[in-house]
Amino acid sequence: EMELITATELFRAAQQVLSSVVAERRRLPDQVFEKEFQRYYLIDFDEIYTRAFFGRILKMNAQLGGGPFYFSVIDPDPRHYFFQHFGKYSLLRIEPADSADEFIRKLGEDPGGSPADAILHNSNIVAFFPLSGVWAVYGDRQLGVAIVALASGASMLDFGSFYPTERLFSVEEAINDLMHDAYPRGVPDSFRSKFRRNYGIARVVR
Repeated sequence: EMELITATELFRAAQQVLSSVVAERRRLPDQVFEKEFQRYYLIDFDEIYTRAFFGRILKMNAQLGGGPFYFSVIDPDPRHYFFQHFGKYSLLRIEPADSADEFIRKLGEDPGGSPADAILHNSNIVAFFPLSGVWAVYGDRQLGVAIVALASGASMLDFGSFYPTERLFSVEEAINDLMHDAYPRGVPDSFRSKFRRNYGIARVVR
C-alpha cells in the first residue's frame, strides 16, 4: 500500500535524488531544475492531482525505464513542517503497480488530527521524480503551472502520444492563462522575460 515515508534514512536517500534534479530553494520564473533538461512541457498545476495525470505519468515512466518514482512536497518543508508535526514526511514512493485511486486517496488523507494539512490542500511546491533523473515534474500551485521536464535520454519520447495536446500550454499561454489568477493585473515584464528565457524551449505538440 502506498504510504507516506516515515523512515529518515529513506527520506534522505530520496531527498538526495531530488536535490540532484530540482533546486529546492529556487522558485519560478528562475530555473528550478538543477540538471539540464532537453524538453519542457507546461501544464495546469491542477492536472497533477487528477487520476488522468497519474495514469499518464505511470505510462511515461514505464516508457523511460520503469521502476519506482517519488512524489514530494517541497513547500511546506517536508522535514521542518510535515515531519515535525505529524511524524511522517510529505513524500510518497510510487510503484508501477500503484493505482491512481490510491494516489488520490493518499493525497487527501488527514496526516494526523489536521485535515487541512492533507497534501491535497497544503502543498505549494511539489515534484515528481524517478531515481534515474531522466524526467521530472515541478509544480507551483500559486502560479497555477507545472513543468514536465525530459532529459536528453528521453527527448525522443513521443509525449503527444499519451498527453492530450489541448492540455499543453506554450510559454505565452502559460503566462497569460495559467498565471492570470496569481497576477490578475498582468504578469510583470521582468517575470515574463525570465520565464521565457528559462523555459522558452517548452514544446506544444499540436
